[in-house]
Amino acid sequence: MSELRNQLKNQNLDTVQPASFKQVGGSVFPDNNAKRDLDSLRDIITGFQSVHLPSYGHRIAGSPYAIVYSIDSATSTKLLEPKINEVYAVDVVNVMSSESGTNYQLKITSDSNLGSIAYALNKSTEITPINTETPVLSYGQPIYISYPQTLQVATTSSGTIDTQVIIAYTKLQQ
Repeated sequence: MSELRNQLKNQNLDTVQPASFKQVGGSVFPDNNAKRDLDSLRDIITGFQSVHLPSYGHRIAGSPYAIVYSIDSATSTKLLEPKINEVYAVDVVNVMSSESGTNYQLKITSDSNLGSIAYALNKSTEITPINTETPVLSYGQPIYISYPQTLQVATTSSGTIDTQVIIAYTKLQQ
């Protein structure tokens, strides 16, 4: 086993530190001592690229998912919060309410050194008619969310709130 493979054998992408590569990758020319480590590094990079790099618009197989959120108060609810290196395509955002007078606003927030910044994706809109699932997105126009962004919905009402928000998404990068 090469020195590089030995250092990285029990680590994952959350625990590995780039400094680990500096210690092993000191040799540039593939002499007999460095060739095994350089071959290992090539194998590791190729393996990483095949799983973790953007898939050029293609979705990662087996990653589609749908969630239904029940909201019963005037609040801002996080719908999707990617982890480091994750990118999602949100294809479906549907809203439904059993109460009249409920408004929603879909937004993307990003944390910054000045606090959280919100980008409104739509204006505050009343959910009508009641008890009918209403699509928010147009077909074929997904929302792309990547770390450190968060997809949120804010709900308000002149009365009570009994709302469901349905999202469906697919992972593009992990």
